[in-house]
Amino acid sequence: RPLDSDEAEKVVRARALCADLSAWPRDELVDRLHGVLSDHEEARIPLRQLCVHTPLYGTRSAAIVMRDRDSVGWWTLEGHPCEGRFVATAACAAGGSSPAT
Repeated sequence: RPLDSDEAEKVVRARALCADLSAWPRDELVDRLHGVLSDHEEARIPLRQLCVHTPLYGTRSAAIVMRDRDSVGWWTLEGHPCEGRFVATAACAAGGSSPAT
């Protein structure tokens, strides 16, 4: 199945973990999304995990982009999400451009 298929296991798992996303407090969104991207629920089948670890293939970085009416924020993480911390890398006014990093 294509990864973007509604039946793809990763898509189903990610949607389940984010089912109540709109109810999450804004100040907790990055931490909660970090938890989603760090998920290892399907540990016995590594390529079904949202955070993949294999000797030859795996999650190498992650990013979160959030936009509201007034601003856009970017957070990035190098490495496996389960082993690192997101860092705010840029923010700008909605409709504006990102500052140089």
